[in-house]
Amino acid sequence: MTVENTFGCWKGRFRRFLKQVDMSVDGVIKVVAASCVIHNICEMRNEPFFDEWLQEGFQAPHVAAFTGPSAEAGADIRDTLAAYFLTPEGQITGN
Repeated sequence: MTVENTFGCWKGRFRRFLKQVDMSVDGVIKVVAASCVIHNICEMRNEPFFDEWLQEGFQAPHVAAFTGPSAEAGADIRDTLAAYFLTPEGQITGN
């Protein structure tokens, strides 16, 4: 049950996975691995999860782009994750 709930929350956060993903298998593996890492970070930081995300017809509201220090922190996180997934260790993630 815990695993099922985890996948439900993951699909709620990353709604793209509710439908067919039109990418190469290699690309999907990398996107899934990255989204799992981000999901785990959200869980460790106790980021809120809203039940509305689980509703099939739910459309997430438009979120304005980050500006200021938050944008810089986000870019640092993105660059760190990207660098990791380019390492030999990161390459085997998802295999």
